[in-house]
Amino acid sequence: MSVPKIWDLPFEIRARVSEHSGRQRAITSDGHLMIVMHKVPEARTTRRESVYLWRNRKSEWKFSERGAGLSGLNNVAEGYEEVVQQLEKMQDDANSPEGWYAVVEQAAPLLRASRNLYDALIEARAILESPDDPTTSESPEDLAIFQPACDRINGVFRAAELLHQDAKNAIDFSIAKQAQVQAVVNREQARAAHRLNVLAAIFLPLGTIASVFGMNLHSGLESSQIWLFWLVLFFGVGLGVGIGGYVLNFKGDTLVE
Repeated sequence: MSVPKIWDLPFEIRARVSEHSGRQRAITSDGHLMIVMHKVPEARTTRRESVYLWRNRKSEWKFSERGAGLSGLNNVAEGYEEVVQQLEKMQDDANSPEGWYAVVEQAAPLLRASRNLYDALIEARAILESPDDPTTSESPEDLAIFQPACDRINGVFRAAELLHQDAKNAIDFSIAKQAQVQAVVNREQARAAHRLNVLAAIFLPLGTIASVFGMNLHSGLESSQIWLFWLVLFFGVGLGVGIGGYVLNFKGDTLVE
């Protein structure tokens, strides 16, 4: 939004406010004061919509949108406070990294905009309190509106800062927790791989020997009594159970506990 053309501004002020308004700031010239402010910014965009607050040499305040004079500053503050309340609800409802990232994504531009707006208001306050020009001295009526609005914007800045930091901390904690879980999984996988290697080392020679004895060679066992078959069978099963128990309880020196 551009500066209203019906405003009787000094050329120096109008020349310093381009079509895109630029950053939030206070501009003074010839007893006039212009405060350039941004509305609440949207996430994922660099576009900023500006509003203007002007005080002429007669100490009359005019606002570029709805709101009479200096009270328009309260409308801007209310817009910021509404977004802060929405973000606080989003953070309360968030229970996943996606939800916390959505808070960070929207809190970041709000944090920057509210900080810059507060700096612009403090700059304007310093100009109003300056004794150099009597026409810009601040009246008690103006102070009753201007100072609370500054405090409200400062409260928005602090709330946005806390929301942004808390959401980032929640994301960092989630990442650290996932890394810890992954480390446990990797350790268990390393142990399982080690046990498989031990099994392979044991049964590879046993399989080779069994293959040799499994050839059709006359050893005398094929004509022995049936009880010898069951003896070899139970011995093999017992040996397998013993080796399995050893492998499951084995702790290699190279494993990290």
